Amino acid sequence: MRALVFDGPRQFHIEERPIPQPGPGEVRIRIGYVGICGSDLHGYTGASGRRVAGMVMGHEASGWIESLGSGVSGLEIGTSVTFNPSLACAGECGHRIENHCAQLRVIGVTPRSRARLPTR
Repeated sequence: MRALVFDGPRQFHIEERPIPQPGPGEVRIRIGYVGICGSDLHGYTGASGRRVAGMVMGHEASGWIESLGSGVSGLEIGTSVTFNPSLACAGECGHRIENHCAQLRVIGVTPRSRARLPTR
């Protein structure tokens, strides 16, 4: 697959990467559409300081389920989906609202964040 990789403020390159295989409780989404928002622009200019070289930015996307990891039920390959890029803790920090989580990670914003789909 092709990935747009952040090299630093105002610098990107495109590289070929292996297609990831979903782990237990995960799905792989074939991305069809992406959006660019204000936080992406702040990352691009270096104003936010949250992006690091080597990361693939982006947290607003939609597509189709392409592959299911073990333990995933109730979802089918080919289903149109989008996702919530916010990954809050399981409540350990005491947050009452997901975006108030002290440990909040955001796919495409926080380095090395990977979505985990709860198994059903």
